Amino acid sequence: MKVLVTGAKGQLGSDVVNELTRRGHEVVGVDISELDITDAEQVVKVIGRECPDAVIHCAAWTAVDAAPEDLPVIADSIYHTIRANQDNIIIVLK
Repeated sequence: MKVLVTGAKGQLGSDVVNELTRRGHEVVGVDISELDITDAEQVVKVIGRECPDAVIHCAAWTAVDAAPEDLPVIADSIYHTIRANQDNIIIVLK
């Protein structure tokens, strides 16, 4: 199975990438430098290019104290992007 993991350079994302790789899956790990998850066009482009069987979202804002004032707007953008594409979101737990 080919799996796209967002936030692949973070603690959770890197653990997920390592575990999936250990289990023999093909893993494409992306981080903000490769994919800004708040940019719907970028999300569609990367997912379209990679054609993963599943996407595991591990990206997170970790510097909460330094979060921008527009963080609620960013969170709302992510939420609506996910909702608009929910038919294409698969969660696999094995």
